[in-house]
Amino acid sequence: MLNDVGIYGLGSMGRNLSLNFVDKGFRVSVYNGLETDKKQNAQKFTDDNTSTKTLYGFTNLNEYVFSLTKPRMIIIIVTAGEPVNDVIAQLVPLLDRNDTIIDAGNSHYADTTSRLQKLSKYGIYFIGCGISGGWKGALHGPSVMLGGSAEVSEKVTELFDKVSAKDEHGHPCCKWMGNEGAGHFIKMIHNGIEYAMMQTIAEAYDILKKVLRLSNSEISLIFSDWNREEISGYLISATSNVLSIKDEDGSCLIDHVIDKSLQKGTGKDIAICGLDYGVNVSVIIEAVNARFLSVSELRNNNNQYTNNANAINDKLDHEAVVNNLLDTIYCSHLTSIIQGIDLIQKVSGAQSWDISVDKVFAAWKNGCIIKTDVINDISALLNEYTLAEIMVRRIDVTRLDSLVGIVTLGAKTLIPLPASSATLNYLLAIVSN
Repeated sequence: MLNDVGIYGLGSMGRNLSLNFVDKGFRVSVYNGLETDKKQNAQKFTDDNTSTKTLYGFTNLNEYVFSLTKPRMIIIIVTAGEPVNDVIAQLVPLLDRNDTIIDAGNSHYADTTSRLQKLSKYGIYFIGCGISGGWKGALHGPSVMLGGSAEVSEKVTELFDKVSAKDEHGHPCCKWMGNEGAGHFIKMIHNGIEYAMMQTIAEAYDILKKVLRLSNSEISLIFSDWNREEISGYLISATSNVLSIKDEDGSCLIDHVIDKSLQKGTGKDIAICGLDYGVNVSVIIEAVNARFLSVSELRNNNNQYTNNANAINDKLDHEAVVNNLLDTIYCSHLTSIIQGIDLIQKVSGAQSWDISVDKVFAAWKNGCIIKTDVINDISALLNEYTLAEIMVRRIDVTRLDSLVGIVTLGAKTLIPLPASSATLNYLLAIVSN
C-alpha cells in the first residue's frame, strides 16, 4: 500500500508535523536528506516511534518518492534559501506531472512565486505554506497560511484542514490566502507582528522590573492577570509561565537568559517590504531594530548615565503604572496588527492576490504565536470602518494618556521603549491635523 503524504526534513517542525499527520490517520513517508547522518536521523526517528504504525522512514530518495500515492504530495521543511532550491532540484527528476511540492518553511514570498513559475514548466504544482505555532503547534495543530498553484488549492487546503488548529466553533485555522507567494507573504506579516508584540512585552517587563522593582514572581502574576484582560493571548500567557520557571538552583530561569536576540529573516523582510510599498510598519521595524541592537558591539552596559528609577519609584502609584502598561501593550499590539493589515492590503492589490483579511484573521484564531483578543477587537470592526477609524475607536483618550505616561516614564528612567515609542508616534501622526 502506498502512502498519503511525504515529509522531507526532520527538524523539530518536520518531526512533529509528521506525527500530527499520523495521528489524524494518514500514512506518512519521511526523508531527511542525502547526507549519511541525515539518513541515520530519519531511520532513528521511525525507530523511536514504532508505536505509530503508519510512519515510514526512508534513506533512499527514489524509494521515498515512489512510496507515495499519485499525484504525490510532498511537504518540505528545510532552511529557507538555497536549501529549498537544492531539495526541489533533487525531487524534480523523480516527480510526475500533477505532483505537488509544498514548501512549509519560512521562504521569502517572492522566491515562492519564482519557484512556482519554474515548476509549472514541468507540470508540477508548488505551494508556499506558512505554519505558526512552533513544534507544539506542528504536533497538536498549527495555524496554516496557504498560497501557490490555484489548481490544487482545494486539495491542499483539505489536507491541512485535518492537522490544523481549530477555532472555538471547530473550524480549521487553515486558509487559502491567494495565488503565488500569498501564503508565505502572510506568514511574513505574522512574524513581523510577532516581533512587535514580543518587544512591547519585553518593554513592559523592563518597567515592572527596573522601575517598580518587582520580583519575577510578582511580574508573572501581573501577566497572568493581564491574560484575563483585553490583551489575553498566547504570548501574554507564555510570558507569565516563563517568569515562573525555576532553575536547578531554585533561582528564576529568566535571570540566566542572555539579553540578546536575533531575527531569522522575516523581520528584515517585512521592514524592506514596507519601505518598498510605502507602508509605515514602524512598530515592527523598531522591534527588529531592538534585536539588532541587542547583539551590537555598540552596546555599553557600563555607561556614564545614571538610572534614577529608584528615586522615581518612591513617588509612583504602582497600581496606576501597571494599568498604564496594560493599556500600552494593547495600543502597541493593536497598532502593529493594523500596520500589518495595511501592508497586506497594499501588496495584495499590487500583486492581484485579493487576500481576504477576514481569512487571515480566521487562520490566526488559534494555534499561532500571535493569537490574541486584540485581533478579535479589530475583526469586529473591520468591515464597517477604515483602519484609521478602528484605531481611534479602540484607542480612546484614556488609553492614549496611559501610553504617553509609560513612554514618558521610560524617558525619565532612561529605559529604552522603542516599540512603545513608535506606537505613540504613529498614533499621533494618524490623528494630528
